[in-house]
Amino acid sequence: ISSNLWIWSETYYGTGPDLDGLSPVKPKKEGVFTLTFKKDGTFSGTTDCNQIGGKYKIDYANGLEFLQVVSTEMYCEGSQEAEYLKMLDHAGLNWEEDRFVLMNDKTIIFKKGAQLIPE
Repeated sequence: ISSNLWIWSETYYGTGPDLDGLSPVKPKKEGVFTLTFKKDGTFSGTTDCNQIGGKYKIDYANGLEFLQVVSTEMYCEGSQEAEYLKMLDHAGLNWEEDRFVLMNDKTIIFKKGAQLIPE
């Protein structure tokens, strides 16, 4: 999961194998909601308004947890930032080579962006 830029693609307000009947929530601005995970247990990212960062923990029994999240504090009218940050609450994790999925009461899909220089 580290050494890549991950871009929020879409979110379904539901979980499980049958998402076909659900309408996804997508970013209004494509490519601006990002996450990057470092091997040292920290992450950074961007929203449509601010930069975010903090720590993360992967527990294979319980999924991905974001800890000590901090953010710059710009105000942006119409931003999806608050909704996006709520999506990142403790969630199950499933990742493949080109995407990862967070699952809590929602299904949040991230697609692989750029390959980053290894740490």
